Amino acid sequence: MKKVVFVGILGLVFSCERVKEKASGAIDSGAQAVGRTASDVVNNIDKGISESAALNIELSDDLKKDGLSFGKYYFSHDKEGHENILSLYLITDKDFSKDLSLKLFDKKGVEMGRTSLKVSQKKGQAAYHDFVFDPKIRFEYQGKLIIE
Repeated sequence: MKKVVFVGILGLVFSCERVKEKASGAIDSGAQAVGRTASDVVNNIDKGISESAALNIELSDDLKKDGLSFGKYYFSHDKEGHENILSLYLITDKDFSKDLSLKLFDKKGVEMGRTSLKVSQKKGQAAYHDFVFDPKIRFEYQGKLIIE
């Protein structure tokens, strides 16, 4: 009788352990699926924000021929708190020294600001340059910037 009870208890312990492992595996699988879904949502939101918040920047053909190109950009504030500074990463494939003129347009194509800056860089250099617009400027993320 004692053997039957012992075997019964042993069987119960093993079956409980098996149930526990299966439940744990199911929970882990579910958590991984939720994690992947959450990551996909965050990545897609980030992609959507990036695409809708993109300023369309056009570089004149003459500047391209002069070996100028650009990379990343971001907006920053002046000392008074106006978001009117465009920091633009400029890359030069040739020695470059020119006044750059920037014209900013809203998403409807209406001009809303201009500024210029003398940029001098040696061949192969790259650096951020701050273009300061009028303090009344409010960058529109679906606007257009033409660099001449």
